[in-house]
Amino acid sequence: MQYKEIIAQHISFSCADHVQYDVVEPERVYDIWQYLNHGIEGDELGFTIEARGDFPKVSMSSVGRQSLLEYVQNAAEKFGGIFYANNKHLVIYSPAEWYQYNGIDLRYQFNTATVKLSSNTYNLKTYIKGFGATKENGTVVEAIYVSPNVSKYGRRKAEPVSDGRFYYSVNLQEYLKTQILDVPETSIDIQYTGSEPISENEQLYLIHEGLGYESMLSLKRMTFYHPYTNQPPELGFSNKLLDMVTIQRQAHRRYNNMNKRLESTRFEVQQVTGIANTALSGDVVGEVT
Repeated sequence: MQYKEIIAQHISFSCADHVQYDVVEPERVYDIWQYLNHGIEGDELGFTIEARGDFPKVSMSSVGRQSLLEYVQNAAEKFGGIFYANNKHLVIYSPAEWYQYNGIDLRYQFNTATVKLSSNTYNLKTYIKGFGATKENGTVVEAIYVSPNVSKYGRRKAEPVSDGRFYYSVNLQEYLKTQILDVPETSIDIQYTGSEPISENEQLYLIHEGLGYESMLSLKRMTFYHPYTNQPPELGFSNKLLDMVTIQRQAHRRYNNMNKRLESTRFEVQQVTGIANTALSGDVVGEVT
């Protein structure tokens, strides 16, 4: 039997052919709609764009002179969203709007094959400053959050956050805690070999007694193979953009207990049995890496 490898670009990525040449130089605070509308302005390729859910406002300067694809990717990164494309309709979802738990669990020695866990500190931050609403007297609400892990990793500053919803520093500070990852970034790749269908916006509950994990995971990537290859689907999870915080903190504690391993660590555990074969039809889920 012969195989041919075919790589096809989804039509949504042709939004890279629309470029916004105009640039807004001064620094200003954008909501996600303002940012995306600037990117799609003047489009003649038939794209539509949408944002669903609640997003913070972000301070930016020199906005423009980039493609619509770059606008969408930057929006997902800066505003903390998930990019989903249905042909030429481009949508950015907030995590709360996107993810759904449908009762599917991943359990060690029940419905997974290979589990790979990796960790790094590239995006670890311990210090962040935020700006809230402008008061009647013209002053802006400000807050700073410093992680307890600053004593371990040093002062690693994150980009500032601006969100006009906050009128009190204490509330803004609580929000800032959720905007940084103060422990190593962790990702998990799983071979999933059963019978229940998995959708692209799935949340799955992982139970792994061997590694000591029990946590809700948000799906980041899916790879499906042709049935003739007899390869199980691969599911990828990550705590990037504040997903999987619980499990990666568990991982971090385990790393500290295993002879102070280097900041990049990898585990691989062979496991057994079954789950599902689902195909994506014309849809793309994007993750900014």
